[in-house]
Amino acid sequence: SDRLRLVCSWNVLHCAIVCYTCYTHWTDNTEIASTLMLFELWLDSVLCVMSARAAQTLRDDTRCEVDADMLRSESSGLWDLLDLVCDVVVQLDDQHRILDGAPRFSALVMSQGRDVKGMRLQEFMPLEEDKEAFERCA
Repeated sequence: SDRLRLVCSWNVLHCAIVCYTCYTHWTDNTEIASTLMLFELWLDSVLCVMSARAAQTLRDDTRCEVDADMLRSESSGLWDLLDLVCDVVVQLDDQHRILDGAPRFSALVMSQGRDVKGMRLQEFMPLEEDKEAFERCA
């Protein structure tokens, strides 16, 4: 906001100098002088508004980047915490398919020879009622 105030202050100062110059050099033709001064006021107003919008956009973009970085670090921290607490952590998509290779899960279900990525979690449940219960809960 300090930079925005500085830009707006310089625009107002520039506008005042141009208006003074127009007034002193075009005193014999006040119509041209007033037209030039009005144009300069309009132009400086537009520049101030554009500067304010650019500053707001920059603040919003910076805030989004900071929020995204915080979410990434929180997510990484949560995964690390889950990894410490749980035997196996598996990330699933919305069809309950395993998203990554999950080597610890492969070792747990003793399927080290095959890749579990893309397999549905229900494929590792031996009983039909377990599969149905999982479907109802998930």
